[in-house]
Amino acid sequence: MEKKITFKGDAEIGRRVRVIRENKSMTQRKLAEKVMVSPSSIARLESGQTMVSVFTIIRIAEVLNTPVSFLLSGCAEDLDLSGITEIVKKLDRCTPEQREMLLQGFEHILDAFFLT
Repeated sequence: MEKKITFKGDAEIGRRVRVIRENKSMTQRKLAEKVMVSPSSIARLESGQTMVSVFTIIRIAEVLNTPVSFLLSGCAEDLDLSGITEIVKKLDRCTPEQREMLLQGFEHILDAFFLT
């Protein structure tokens, strides 16, 4: 049976998303619409129950007009997202099946980096 790996800080990412969203007087539903995910995905992220993909985090940051670095770590330093943006554009051209395979592979790579 595969062990589910959870990362410390998931709840903090969700908390930062919630605080920024509420400061902008935006509902979970409105954020979900703009990011193109379900409202329950936003609710689960904000409550720390689940983590969304890095691509969704990038979209959330864009919609909330906040640096990705702040959402992920609480630091407001600017990150060069040009490489990630190009990857997202390429993923948009993939079929859903291709995208799912690539995202699963990416998650495994990240898991290898962040094993605790």
